[in-house]
Amino acid sequence: MRERETGRFSEALYILPQITVIVRARNEAKNILTTLESLFSQTFKNFEVIVVDNGSCDGTGDLAKQFFDNHPEIHGRLVFEPEIGRGKALHTGVEQVNNEWIACLDGDSTASPTWLAHISSFIVKHPDYVAGSGSIIFRDGLPHHKFLYQAGRGAVYSFSSVTNRGWISLANSWFRKSIFLEIGGTKDLPSNVIVDDRILALRLRPHGKIAYLNGSAVRTSNWLTEKKKWVSGLLEELEQVKVLANIPQ
Repeated sequence: MRERETGRFSEALYILPQITVIVRARNEAKNILTTLESLFSQTFKNFEVIVVDNGSCDGTGDLAKQFFDNHPEIHGRLVFEPEIGRGKALHTGVEQVNNEWIACLDGDSTASPTWLAHISSFIVKHPDYVAGSGSIIFRDGLPHHKFLYQAGRGAVYSFSSVTNRGWISLANSWFRKSIFLEIGGTKDLPSNVIVDDRILALRLRPHGKIAYLNGSAVRTSNWLTEKKKWVSGLLEELEQVKVLANIPQ
């Protein structure tokens, strides 16, 4: 372990395991720099970042490259995936990773300063887990959306993890690369599928436990405003997840 003397304390900088953060971004020019700044501010430093530009036409990739050029200490790379699709963008990013552990953040989200520190600490202490997810906080939208989603999701994810039926949200998650590739990844998912994280969770479950860390927080835009049937459509969505994940009915 390598440490940095700051005059006030010795901060552990290089703590195994090293982590690669994949940021999927499609037309996120207005958000991508804020997202990358949140990674630059992480207290845990032993990581790299791969931004997957998924067919953007607003200069998202150029902004990410400019950020990496201006911050060489963050060890960032830009990868292009021209075929539109959340699953395809994720799979392309994973194929570029050399580390075993991968964390995911969306191009419109910001990670709390201790996001990776919480993840790394959990990974070291719980090697039997294959994946995990953390809390998601809406930074905009209606107050009841913010409260109900954060509290409800936290309760469901916590209970599911305890009962070995864990879920992940790719806006805030981590998983083992080797297991991801063993199950075939997500490159087979149609471009219009937005429930790729739940499909991935069902595919990961047979290979190990999926954790939930409330302290590993990410802030993101309120997607509920764009999803009118976010409550009534849950059962229909779950059936789609089972079919695409090849789960017996």
